[in-house]
Amino acid sequence: MKTTYVALVRDTAGVLNQIVNQFRKRNINIESLTVAQCEKPGLSRTTIVANDIEPSRQDFFVHILMNLVNVVEVELASDSSHIVRENVLAKIDPPPKKRKEVKELAHKSQGRLLRNGSSSMVFEAAGTAKEMDKLVGDLEPFNIIELVRSGRVAISKQGKDLTLSPTGPGESQDELSR
Repeated sequence: MKTTYVALVRDTAGVLNQIVNQFRKRNINIESLTVAQCEKPGLSRTTIVANDIEPSRQDFFVHILMNLVNVVEVELASDSSHIVRENVLAKIDPPPKKRKEVKELAHKSQGRLLRNGSSSMVFEAAGTAKEMDKLVGDLEPFNIIELVRSGRVAISKQGKDLTLSPTGPGESQDELSR
């Protein structure tokens, strides 16, 4: 079973190492880890997908991560509370007779062709993990040369304001932007 956590973290060196270590120490495999700056200056949003966490221990990891100094907020993401998506980029080399089928697949899967060269095509799509699993299966007959999946990213369905300051004790917002 895969469990998805969304954490708001300070943009400081070592914060990802601290997060990964919490899972490593408990012998939990992280399937994907996505990090990027977000709407709050000095903070990044991190999406962590971990394997084989018992349902009774899922909230435990929220508390463990919240105890880290540079973690501001942690949520356990579910399909009911978050919009969860993955991106897929696939370089394929379909036979000339099947290129039209690739275009139809792009339309059907709400994907798009980024490159339609003479030797290969590059296909892009976004959707749920199940949709992307199906898409990858649908692309297999078209000779996949290279495949990249982003891992999950998630955003809360609820509108809310972050009330915690992105700065730590004794830090100012100016110090974060240096």
